[in-house]
Amino acid sequence: MRIVGGHPALNLANTVEPRPPSPPLSDRATVPPTVIVETDHLTTPQALLAWALLAGVVTEPEAPLIAAAWALPLPTPPPAQPQPAQPQPAQPQSAQPQPAPAQPAPSPLEAGEAALADARALRALIDPVLAGARLPELTHRWSQAIARSELIADRARSELVADRAGADRAGADRAGAELVADREAPARAHSEPVAARDAGPAHLRVGTDPAWMIPDRLADALVDLVRTADRSRLRTCPLDEGGCGWLFLDRSRNGTRRWCSMEDCGTHVKARRLTERRRARRTGS
Repeated sequence: MRIVGGHPALNLANTVEPRPPSPPLSDRATVPPTVIVETDHLTTPQALLAWALLAGVVTEPEAPLIAAAWALPLPTPPPAQPQPAQPQPAQPQSAQPQPAPAQPAPSPLEAGEAALADARALRALIDPVLAGARLPELTHRWSQAIARSELIADRARSELVADRAGADRAGADRAGAELVADREAPARAHSEPVAARDAGPAHLRVGTDPAWMIPDRLADALVDLVRTADRSRLRTCPLDEGGCGWLFLDRSRNGTRRWCSMEDCGTHVKARRLTERRRARRTGS
């Protein structure tokens, strides 16, 4: 799958192809052309995790944590085979309390399926939010993500990144020990400002719960898109000209990028137009 949006929220929007257009809210009479989605890349939790890794939403060290959080329960061991009864001398029998049979565990929505449903719901929010609608819904979802976030010092963050890359494991271990110590002293952590504890800038790490890491980061990405993206650079790969309808940020120097990818949609459309021109010349001759 191609990653061409230039922003995590746009990459989420581009997980269906072709991507149906959305009518602008200012013109309710405008009806977009009928587009049948041929491929949805987010149909299973496994597909969601693979896409998030490809799109850079999560890192390779984080992927096993998410996979473990979404795994099915371990199978129960088979019952032991009964052994042949051995003759025993008769003993007086006394009533012994029998353990109650185990109650079946409740079956809530499996963690991976819940994360998948949330990611798809966030995907459905992208067009309305870009049009200025359903912002309270996004704000509520973002507040849930922030509740599962943590504030860490940039120094500690740098050391943790170095640990993941294997560049400075010793320094990362010291940072990890400091973070563990902070967690073990909640009263001090809540009473002292971040600057007093860490003596430097802090970074909000979104996605601390592996089960919700991907959708939490996608909610945060959508808020970031609304707040910081240059809307004048937002483009749609033109469906009516043979494109895929994907969204992307045009970061070309002159702002004239037309296709999501010149190597894909652009090349296919140009090749098709060339074939049509050659066919027209043959027909005309």
